[in-house]
Amino acid sequence: MYRAVLLMTLFLVALTTSTTIPKRDDPRLEKECRDLELVTVNRDPALTSLQAKCKSGNDEVTSRLNLNHCLHWRSSSNPSFRVRKDGDGLKDGDCIDCVLNNEAKLLCSCRGGSSYRDKPQKRFVEGINLNEAIKVKDGYLECHGIKGDKR
Repeated sequence: MYRAVLLMTLFLVALTTSTTIPKRDDPRLEKECRDLELVTVNRDPALTSLQAKCKSGNDEVTSRLNLNHCLHWRSSSNPSFRVRKDGDGLKDGDCIDCVLNNEAKLLCSCRGGSSYRDKPQKRFVEGINLNEAIKVKDGYLECHGIKGDKR
């Protein structure tokens, strides 16, 4: 009996010390903003931005933020986006036809960067939750201290 109680106590102590308390998220884009939309100029991945109308006190601000300021393209056997300042993620991944789902997850069709440019048939569909990269500050979209342009 004593061993069972001791083992159970050790197990519970190990469980509680290995569990981390999750960091409180910033307000989610889809709750703070409306009319979230991806804007790409001339189908150029370097010119892909997120535009939204976000709350600023009692007002709303429409701003546009180039996603290449927020994301990095990680080319590997499993290419993906990572959060990084001025990472040129969509440009380096040669990502086109991006869409945004209801939970602010960015999904793109990407060729995978320079090593795949000669293989246009090889596509990767990647995703990242933009809540990890972008926050709303005073109604403006922002990442890594870079503020979106007012529209």
